[in-house]
Amino acid sequence: MAEHPVASNLVMVFVVILGAITALGMPQKTFPDFTLDTVSISVSYPGASPSEIQESIVRPIEDQLAGIDGIDSITATISEGRGGLSVSFLRGSDIDEKTKEIKNEVDRITVFPEDANDPVVVQPNNSSRILEIALHGNASETVLKQEAERLKSELIMLDSISFVEVANTRDYEISIEVSRDALQSYGLTMNEIARAIRQNSLELPGGSIGTDTVSIPIRTKGRNYTQADFENIVVRTDNLGGEIYVRDVATVIDGFVDADLTASFNAENSVSINVFRVGDEQILKIVEDARNHLDASFVPSLGPGLNATIWQNDAEGLQDRVNLLVENAALGLALVVLCLALFLDIRLAFWSAVGIGVSFAATFIVLGALDLSINQISLFGFILAIGIVVDNAIVVSENIYQKGENGLSPVQAAVKGTQRIAIPVVFSTLTTIVAFWPLLQLPGTLGKFLADIPIVVMVVLALSLGQALFILPRNLSSLDVSPDYRPNLVFRFLGLIRSAVNGLLQWIIRYPLDAILRLTTKGFAILIPIALSVALMMGSVGLLIHGYVKFNFFPSIETDFVTASIEMNDGTTFAMTQRVAKDVQSAAMRAGKTMQSRLPNAAPAVIVGVNMVVGKGIGGGGPNGGSAAGGATLANVVVQITDPTIRTWDAKDFETVWREEVGQVASVNKLTVSAELIGAGDPVAVELSLPEGQDITPVVAELREKLRAIPGVFSIRDNNSSGRLEYELELKDEARIFGITIEDLAQQTRAGFFGVEATSFQRGADNVSVNVRFPMEQRDSLSDLLDTQIRTSDGYLIPLSTVAYVREGLAPTSILRRNGRQVTTVTADLDVSVATGREVNTLITRQILPLIKDNNPGLLVDLGGEQRTQGDAQAALSKALGIALFIIFALLALVFRSYVQPVVVMFAIPLGLIGAVTGHLILDIPLSLLSIFGIIGLAGVVINNSLVMVDVYNEFIGKGMETREAVIKGTKQRFRPILLTSLTTFLGVYPLIMETSLQAQFLIPLAVSIGYGVLIGTLIIVFTVPSIFMAQHHITSAIKAAIALSKPQKVSHVKSDETSLDEPETIRLVAAE
Repeated sequence: MAEHPVASNLVMVFVVILGAITALGMPQKTFPDFTLDTVSISVSYPGASPSEIQESIVRPIEDQLAGIDGIDSITATISEGRGGLSVSFLRGSDIDEKTKEIKNEVDRITVFPEDANDPVVVQPNNSSRILEIALHGNASETVLKQEAERLKSELIMLDSISFVEVANTRDYEISIEVSRDALQSYGLTMNEIARAIRQNSLELPGGSIGTDTVSIPIRTKGRNYTQADFENIVVRTDNLGGEIYVRDVATVIDGFVDADLTASFNAENSVSINVFRVGDEQILKIVEDARNHLDASFVPSLGPGLNATIWQNDAEGLQDRVNLLVENAALGLALVVLCLALFLDIRLAFWSAVGIGVSFAATFIVLGALDLSINQISLFGFILAIGIVVDNAIVVSENIYQKGENGLSPVQAAVKGTQRIAIPVVFSTLTTIVAFWPLLQLPGTLGKFLADIPIVVMVVLALSLGQALFILPRNLSSLDVSPDYRPNLVFRFLGLIRSAVNGLLQWIIRYPLDAILRLTTKGFAILIPIALSVALMMGSVGLLIHGYVKFNFFPSIETDFVTASIEMNDGTTFAMTQRVAKDVQSAAMRAGKTMQSRLPNAAPAVIVGVNMVVGKGIGGGGPNGGSAAGGATLANVVVQITDPTIRTWDAKDFETVWREEVGQVASVNKLTVSAELIGAGDPVAVELSLPEGQDITPVVAELREKLRAIPGVFSIRDNNSSGRLEYELELKDEARIFGITIEDLAQQTRAGFFGVEATSFQRGADNVSVNVRFPMEQRDSLSDLLDTQIRTSDGYLIPLSTVAYVREGLAPTSILRRNGRQVTTVTADLDVSVATGREVNTLITRQILPLIKDNNPGLLVDLGGEQRTQGDAQAALSKALGIALFIIFALLALVFRSYVQPVVVMFAIPLGLIGAVTGHLILDIPLSLLSIFGIIGLAGVVINNSLVMVDVYNEFIGKGMETREAVIKGTKQRFRPILLTSLTTFLGVYPLIMETSLQAQFLIPLAVSIGYGVLIGTLIIVFTVPSIFMAQHHITSAIKAAIALSKPQKVSHVKSDETSLDEPETIRLVAAE
């Protein structure tokens, strides 16, 4: 292609244009969307206790799923009225097929209670709400819900929005409340009233009347919709034609379900409207259209005292993060081009930089075909690739330049230069791609979250190889690099600067580098660089072991929302939960004032807004369905703080002050304050399980007490439910005399206190249920239960106490099960400035848990949270890295046709670790999972330098040069391109390393591992690889000599006086051969 004047340019222009079009059409997101390797099963059973749901729903599902292949774990979370199971599969499973298989298995279960709703089986993903609108003001729940439903309908009408839901409000319900006196006076039962309502409120098609020309449908219409409609339903007609209406025996209330749920925004009643992105919808377009509609149409139409505020807006964070990374990418690219211009002809630097753009454009085409998005993680992959991707172009262009300086014509120089370097460039690119492959094998949510980084780097590397071998040579084939070339004035000026830099570099190569190489490649001096490298590696490991460089498994991602999750003790009333939530909200306001007092007067407000929901946990909703846990003991307070782009303090700072302001709160089981956007789990999480029937409470108490004694451990909590008071009914023997069964007792009691659903109907966008029950004042005490009348089969009413025992008991409010066993989890937070998660969990496993297990036979213990995630990641990465190293070894063996030289080349891998750890030490940042990502990817980058060095050694040796001279000359010849590729890799990520914005901090460890690992590692490699090559040469030579000596030698028949002179020389030559 180098000789064709048009083909390469056409390809380049086509790729750039198509890449730009693809990039503009790709969805933009803050973080990547991904499906999880799990399937969720949710079953609601209104009014049922967790124990009842465990026995009647969860265990049958667990048993039914036991035969499905590929299941890694089954976790069940059970709360009042709801049971949810999460089935995790081994990596590589076809989740779509497994979802269908689970649905089929669950559908086969026939033992579910009649009142339980149908199971919902879904494959969850991380599709998140991109916009939350708070509709707030001093108005009733009815008004707020009506306006929220109107806004929902209007937003869905916009072309850019397809899924909106109303949240943090109760569902509509028509409650028909029948007093005990009315039941007795009219001789009715709850079920009889419900049946009458059901039979007189329906709409049913009745077929059609067909003629020769027309078909006329028949429809029975009698659906009731309003309070008056239901009041006018006839319950009973006597023999004289007298009618008893619902209004005669009951009070009909058109209101909301009897649930504990309230929400407020900035201390005003509120309802949330959540907008989700579906499919290829663009976040920025959704937010822009929604904002315009609010400002221009909806808000002006609201009544006095009402307002709609955009509360959580992912578009702002997305745009800020995209701008941040694009700026760093542009700066990194500029530094790379500047570096190239200082060392290479400006024309070579220009075309090498163009190659970066072409490779990136082609990458967007591939990413679009893979249905990936532009997000913070994928953009970071591009930044990481800036310095790496130019390596191929540098090696090829410099080789072409050298051929031109040696007198070849531009076209011949392009062809010959590319052909000479093609094989090492291809294999160096393949080894780098293979080195990044293990990063795709990280399991779980974190693996899916970070997968875009290796995908982008691998795709860019592969495409840059094609650009460097086919397009770049054509671009350079017209360059005149002969001594007669006379550039213009600008090029002359740049040439003078380049000459000065090149002069300094040549002086370094001729004198200091030559002297060091001649010293360290001679005799036993070859051991000096090797010993120093081993010492530095041991020192790097020592820095980690002794905590000079700390390890934090997953760094926090800076956000502008801090959340307090509250779970009260079992049996706590809703009113008490409301009071505690308000206290936590007040503590947040005090924390904001404290933080504000520490800032300059001109600093923006610390707190932007506060949203509080009582009666509901965090999460749920969205296109995939699902719901957050609810109940009278749950609440959450979310505080929006200053945007990370305009503040100088961390969200963790506010989290800490808020936690201090909250202090110790009575009646609270768990209270966590967190600023994490995504995490690997609790830093301390211990799962305990005893055989059924044994009380786990003493074990939990003992573990909590020991955890309190560990420095740095705080906010210790557990999910052990002490149980709340419940009344248990047991049928007396005398009940059978009256013909009353346990079903009669249960159904009639449930009808009065929980209610019986008479019917349900669709009213607008809402499904409204109609329930018949006792009034609240007749179902709020034990005496109300004892006063309940049970109707016999003969129609007589008998007090409940006559036919049933009423006993007090304790029932758990929540149950956690893992793999068929009930599990209690003790979790805690950790101050990493005091102790790391590894240190604390090592202490727990070695000193605390063995004692507890000795005191409690049958106790099963496992570490969860961050430690489980870390263990899974370590196992997966270790396995994948082992495979990758073998593939790299195989590729190098193919190149060198040797089993020994690949080991020399791969010795560079641990040398890169020295630079990575040193970088973390210099910048005083902890090593993390992303640092390990960088170190693994670094393996492929540093190998390239040693590969080209060994390749040129072999070339010179093959030409007859003595090994030591070949090593010295080869190292000096390759020093400039090696230095240049290392500098460009470092400079490509350097702007991000120096970035002070809080939003980019979690990405910096990866950039440090790559940047410092390449920069420092290369300096070590330049001196160590020659010594190792000489060492392997001496060793292999000695082995060959020993083998030669061990073979029987043929003795020539010569004169005795000649044998004493010639035989030793003959042996020496044979040995040398």
